[in-house]
Amino acid sequence: VKELCLVAQDVTRYGLDTEGRLTLPALLGKLSDIEGIRWIRLLYAYPSRVSEELINTVARNKKVLAYYDIPLQHASARVLASMNRTGSGKEYLDLIKRIRAATPDAVLRTTFMVGFPGET
Repeated sequence: VKELCLVAQDVTRYGLDTEGRLTLPALLGKLSDIEGIRWIRLLYAYPSRVSEELINTVARNKKVLAYYDIPLQHASARVLASMNRTGSGKEYLDLIKRIRAATPDAVLRTTFMVGFPGET
Protein backbone atom coordinates (compact mmCIF):
# COMPACT_ATOMS: atom_id res chain seq x y z
CA VAL A 1 0.00 0.00 0.00
CA LYS A 2 1.44 3.34 -0.97
CA GLU A 3 -1.38 5.66 0.00
CA LEU A 4 -4.27 5.18 2.38
CA CYS A 5 -7.17 7.59 1.85
CA LEU A 6 -9.65 8.05 4.66
CA VAL A 7 -12.83 9.31 3.00
CA ALA A 8 -16.08 10.49 4.59
CA GLN A 9 -18.47 13.38 4.25
CA ASP A 10 -16.74 14.65 7.39
CA VAL A 11 -13.75 12.55 8.39
CA THR A 12 -13.27 14.71 11.50
CA ARG A 13 -16.36 13.08 13.01
CA TYR A 14 -14.48 9.78 13.28
CA GLY A 15 -14.76 8.32 16.76
CA LEU A 16 -17.57 10.54 18.01
CA ASP A 17 -19.70 7.45 18.47
CA THR A 18 -17.04 5.97 20.79
CA GLU A 19 -17.41 8.83 23.27
CA GLY A 20 -13.79 9.88 22.83
CA ARG A 21 -12.26 6.44 23.21
CA LEU A 22 -10.74 6.67 19.74
CA THR A 23 -10.21 10.00 18.03
CA LEU A 24 -9.09 10.74 14.49
CA PRO A 25 -5.61 11.84 15.64
CA ALA A 26 -5.26 8.59 17.63
CA LEU A 27 -6.38 6.57 14.60
CA LEU A 28 -3.80 8.35 12.45
CA GLY A 29 -1.11 7.39 14.95
CA LYS A 30 -2.14 3.73 14.84
CA LEU A 31 -2.35 3.67 11.05
CA SER A 32 1.05 5.30 10.66
CA ASP A 33 2.59 2.41 12.60
CA ILE A 34 1.56 -0.05 9.87
CA GLU A 35 4.50 -1.02 7.66
CA GLY A 36 3.94 -0.54 3.97
CA ILE A 37 1.74 2.54 4.27
CA ARG A 38 3.80 5.42 2.91
CA TRP A 39 1.31 8.17 3.48
CA ILE A 40 -2.21 8.82 4.69
CA ARG A 41 -4.59 11.37 3.18
CA LEU A 42 -7.76 12.73 4.78
CA LEU A 43 -10.63 13.60 2.51
CA TYR A 44 -13.27 16.03 3.59
CA ALA A 45 -12.89 17.75 6.91
CA TYR A 46 -15.69 20.05 8.04
CA PRO A 47 -14.05 23.39 8.99
CA SER A 48 -15.55 23.74 12.47
CA ARG A 49 -14.23 20.30 13.46
CA VAL A 50 -10.59 20.74 12.40
CA SER A 51 -9.11 20.75 15.90
CA GLU A 52 -5.72 21.91 17.14
CA GLU A 53 -5.00 18.27 17.98
CA LEU A 54 -5.63 17.26 14.37
CA ILE A 55 -3.57 20.16 12.99
CA ASN A 56 -0.68 19.23 15.30
CA THR A 57 -0.95 15.54 14.43
CA VAL A 58 -0.75 16.32 10.72
CA ALA A 59 2.23 18.61 11.35
CA ARG A 60 4.15 16.02 13.40
CA ASN A 61 3.26 12.75 11.68
CA LYS A 62 5.38 12.38 8.53
CA LYS A 63 3.03 9.76 7.07
CA VAL A 64 -0.03 12.00 7.23
CA LEU A 65 -0.06 14.30 4.23
CA ALA A 66 -0.49 17.97 5.03
CA TYR A 67 -3.40 18.03 2.61
CA TYR A 68 -6.57 19.67 3.86
CA ASP A 69 -9.75 19.27 1.80
CA ILE A 70 -12.14 21.55 3.65
CA PRO A 71 -15.49 22.56 2.07
CA LEU A 72 -15.74 26.20 3.12
CA GLN A 73 -18.73 26.72 0.77
CA HIS A 74 -19.10 30.47 1.36
CA ALA A 75 -17.43 33.36 3.20
CA SER A 76 -20.58 35.23 4.26
CA ALA A 77 -21.84 34.31 7.73
CA ARG A 78 -25.37 35.30 6.63
CA VAL A 79 -25.32 33.03 3.58
CA LEU A 80 -23.73 30.20 5.57
CA ALA A 81 -26.49 30.50 8.19
CA SER A 82 -29.15 30.32 5.47
CA MET A 83 -27.41 27.15 4.24
CA ASN A 84 -27.61 25.72 7.77
CA ARG A 85 -23.83 25.96 8.10
CA THR A 86 -21.74 27.43 10.88
CA GLY A 87 -18.72 29.63 10.51
CA SER A 88 -17.74 32.84 8.81
CA GLY A 89 -15.07 34.14 6.50
CA LYS A 90 -13.10 35.37 9.52
CA GLU A 91 -13.27 31.97 11.23
CA TYR A 92 -12.15 30.29 8.03
CA LEU A 93 -9.19 32.66 7.65
CA ASP A 94 -8.24 31.97 11.28
CA LEU A 95 -8.34 28.22 10.57
CA ILE A 96 -6.12 28.64 7.52
CA LYS A 97 -3.66 30.71 9.58
CA ARG A 98 -3.53 27.99 12.27
CA ILE A 99 -2.89 25.33 9.62
CA ARG A 100 -0.18 27.44 7.95
CA ALA A 101 1.46 28.19 11.32
CA ALA A 102 1.78 24.45 12.03
CA THR A 103 2.61 23.40 8.45
CA PRO A 104 3.59 26.30 6.17
CA ASP A 105 3.64 24.14 3.04
CA ALA A 106 0.25 22.48 3.67
CA VAL A 107 -1.96 22.01 0.64
CA LEU A 108 -5.42 23.52 1.05
CA ARG A 109 -8.29 22.54 -1.22
CA THR A 110 -11.86 23.72 -0.88
CA THR A 111 -15.18 24.14 -2.63
CA PHE A 112 -17.41 27.20 -2.72
CA MET A 113 -21.06 27.53 -3.67
CA VAL A 114 -22.18 30.41 -5.86
CA GLY A 115 -25.69 31.44 -6.79
CA PHE A 116 -27.25 30.27 -3.54
CA PRO A 117 -30.81 31.68 -3.15
CA GLY A 118 -30.65 35.02 -1.37
CA GLU A 119 -27.01 35.57 -2.24
CA THR A 120 -26.33 38.95 -3.85
